[in-house]
Amino acid sequence: WAEVLTMAGALPEDMQGVFLSLARAAFDRRPCPSDADVAHAYGSRSPGRARRLLAYMEEQRVIVCRLDGRGRRIVAIPGLAWETAPGDPNAAAGSASLPEATSAD
Repeated sequence: WAEVLTMAGALPEDMQGVFLSLARAAFDRRPCPSDADVAHAYGSRSPGRARRLLAYMEEQRVIVCRLDGRGRRIVAIPGLAWETAPGDPNAAAGSASLPEATSAD
C-alpha cells in the first residue's frame, strides 16, 4: 500500500481520494465503478468530468483503463498487478460504488 500512497502523491490533492478508492477496488477485485460513481466521489455529478479525471490519471501513469469484450471498463494499477473486475461505465450511481480507501493493508 505504501507504493499506492506514493503514486497518489503525484496527483493533485483533490484527485488523491478518488485514486486511492480506485486502487482499493482494484486490490479487492471489485467491479470498476461507473462514471457516475467516480464523479460522485470527486464531488461532481458530471460523467464527462469523471471520464476526464480518469484520462488525466492515465496520462500521469497511475492507472490504465481498458474495456473487456462486452464494453465494461477495467482499471489497473501499473506495477502492482491489481485490477478491478469489469464494470459498466454507464451504470447508475451506486451500482458499483467506490470503496473507502484505507491507509494500510
